[in-house]
Amino acid sequence: MNQHARPTLVSSESPLYPALRWAYQPIKTARRAVQELRWQPRIRRIVADYLADEGFKGLHVGCGPFRLEGWLNTELLGHHAKADFPLDITRPLPFPDNSLDAVYASEVIEHISHEQAIRFLAEANRVLHRGGVIRLTTPDVAEVCRVFLGESPAVDLERFKSVWIDGEFSPEIWINAQFHAYGHQHLWSFEELSSAMKRLGFDQTVRCEPMRTNSGIAQLNGLETRYGPDAPAWLFARTLIIEGEKGARATLARPSVKVHGRPKSLKWTDPDVAVAREAEASSK
Repeated sequence: MNQHARPTLVSSESPLYPALRWAYQPIKTARRAVQELRWQPRIRRIVADYLADEGFKGLHVGCGPFRLEGWLNTELLGHHAKADFPLDITRPLPFPDNSLDAVYASEVIEHISHEQAIRFLAEANRVLHRGGVIRLTTPDVAEVCRVFLGESPAVDLERFKSVWIDGEFSPEIWINAQFHAYGHQHLWSFEELSSAMKRLGFDQTVRCEPMRTNSGIAQLNGLETRYGPDAPAWLFARTLIIEGEKGARATLARPSVKVHGRPKSLKWTDPDVAVAREAEASSK
């Protein structure tokens, strides 16, 4: 028996459990807000100290256990101890304009909405200096469908069964998981993501191979190690890896999206953050 186990006051099987869980949510939200406030002075110090040193400046978001040396590694509050500080990319990034060489987000943007991803891309463009590069990896909606339909030249869907850890496996279960499991909210194609990035000020966008950058930034090489350093190429058959280089075009206006056919301005929590030029939603 574990002498240090936390006692369970109400079993999850109890009819009272749903009501108590619902009642706890405001307390949980308040505790999280207090934790975030306590982090703010530390984040400012960490960022200021990092930027004060010479050399490469990179932001790694959604790092999980994959810490990158020489980068600032960030993750959602309470998600992983290897992060330098917690960061919610649906909010303004805590960096000055034109202060970073690179931003890396591996398997991150599919976990936020389309609207939130536009905001994040706008913020990434703001904090990168001219010629800075963002590198993203995310499930490719077109390749996911090709794999399911048996039209992918890179892999047969049955190969994914060997790395499946979520119980029963079938083609239908697999493709539904790509869209709905793991907190996925929006899957991008190269065309959609590239178009959005270009509207937000990334003049150069290019599809990349795993572990290799198309930029001149050496620190963007060798990053896709979440499947292991020697992962077979077929594991990336459904993955979109894209890089965008910030161009000379300034980002001037807040992005907007269309909600029920009408433009809706995206509100920022920090009114002093200058963000991207006008961006459209996925549907016009």
